[in-house]
Amino acid sequence: EALVIPDIRDACDLLLPVFERSGGNDGYVSLEVAPRWAYDAARTVAEAQRLSAAVDRRNLLIKVPGTHEGISAFESLTTLGINVNVTLLFSIAQTQAAFDAYLRGLAARVRAGADVRASKAVASLFLSRVDTLVDTQLAAIGTDEALSLRGRAAVAMAKIAYRDYLQTFHGAPFAALAQQGATPQYLLWASTGVKNPAYPDLLDVEPLIGRETINTLPDKTLAALVDHGKAALTLETGADEAAAQLAALAHLGVSMDAVGERLQPRLHLGSEGQARARLGAVEAGACAQRVEAGPFAGQPAVHTQVDEAPDHAAAGDDQHAVQRHRGVQRADLEGRVQQDQQRPTDPQHHVREEPPLHLAEAVQRADVLAQRVAEQQQHHHAAGHAEPVADVVAGFEQAE
Repeated sequence: EALVIPDIRDACDLLLPVFERSGGNDGYVSLEVAPRWAYDAARTVAEAQRLSAAVDRRNLLIKVPGTHEGISAFESLTTLGINVNVTLLFSIAQTQAAFDAYLRGLAARVRAGADVRASKAVASLFLSRVDTLVDTQLAAIGTDEALSLRGRAAVAMAKIAYRDYLQTFHGAPFAALAQQGATPQYLLWASTGVKNPAYPDLLDVEPLIGRETINTLPDKTLAALVDHGKAALTLETGADEAAAQLAALAHLGVSMDAVGERLQPRLHLGSEGQARARLGAVEAGACAQRVEAGPFAGQPAVHTQVDEAPDHAAAGDDQHAVQRHRGVQRADLEGRVQQDQQRPTDPQHHVREEPPLHLAEAVQRADVLAQRVAEQQQHHHAAGHAEPVADVVAGFEQAE
């Protein structure tokens, strides 16, 4: 947090002119509550309040996961006047639960006599992961009808979620709150970079362009949109076709609600694992810095690789390789630090002929590890194997 919070403040300040020009509608920055509190509503509320106070910017959104406990926390935070980005939504049902919680939170705020005009929330619906999982199920079914539906589930889901958004926030459920000056909870399209290279690179972008929405485009996808994208208001068209596609999936036994319930904890584990990887890397970097600043100042510091699992683990050949690799690295680092601290000071002696591990480098290396974990997940999805994330997270936990 000592690294993140100043960056978040700077980003909020950078976007403040956008925030002010839009009347508080745009120009927000999100900061996530630690993933380990995703299933603890009370702790999520407390952490969100603490982070909001620490950043102290009007254009901050606190990221809260769309778990059952997260949705409960979101409702409480809305009542308290803390603006939220509800993340890790993977189904229409999960998205509607977020909408309903926003309505309840705003209504409670009005009853308490508080102003709702500055209240803001978004609902982040993840797309490409849905297609990846549904495509795996359709391939297992293997019929012509099933195979013809590949690559269509996520956009169909998004279009129906937007239809529900319009019915909720431009209809009777929101009318009284709108009179109080409340603003709708916009849909945010997340994970819009396609995972299957056989699909068009703008599969989750061009069909979902519409009013009162947000799209967080990866750099590669944004470049593709600028290069050859077609900007047109497409989101409100094709809702009937989308509903028919979802009905066809249900007829084949593919439950979109079940897909969402499966993906949410899986991606939460992945998020928690990435957070632990970064923290472990920063801790390792700080340890190396302490050696550099201690009795051996001026000598090369202990250096260790904290980021990379073996190639065969990234390929998914050994689900426990990441766990073993991280454990060996941590033990190796601690052992060498202890050994180096016990050596007598000798200006001719160098602990190790490697450069010191600085914090920025450590964080970068942790990002590489997180990418390896993501590649491992993708490999197992494509192969139809059981998800190995729990094993990877167990490795992070052991390393802690």
